[in-house]
Amino acid sequence: MILRMTTRRGLTFPHPGARAQRLARWHRPAMFVVGLTNAILLVSLATWPRQGAPDWELWTKLPAALARHDLYTPIVISHGPPNSYVYSPIAALILGPLASLGAVPFAGLHLLALLALPRRVALLAALSFPFWVDTLFGNMFTFVFVPPISR
Repeated sequence: MILRMTTRRGLTFPHPGARAQRLARWHRPAMFVVGLTNAILLVSLATWPRQGAPDWELWTKLPAALARHDLYTPIVISHGPPNSYVYSPIAALILGPLASLGAVPFAGLHLLALLALPRRVALLAALSFPFWVDTLFGNMFTFVFVPPISR
């Protein structure tokens, strides 16, 4: 049943809450579909036969490229085409030593970044497929996503 309002002149139109009522009807099924899709993707990520993380491999080869002063020449990685570094030299000076710490502290930084988010958003992000792809493959998008949303 859609809520309706009637004006003093006898005009009827949908109540402002009618839209929310229609949305609420689709809210649970939509959240179920999104949650199920996310769960399937997370399981597939856990069982995915990875050949390596190209972005992480790029970070680990960054200090050597800085030492040779050929930061922007394509870097050969173990699989796939040669990859090029696309960030600034200042970022390379920061990310090079960070990559030398290893993948586990780098993943820890991803989890630590979630602490800057409101609790519900952090929980939603921690349970999402894109966050874990970002974390496991050495990507940096989490650090782009967190600052605008943080408290």
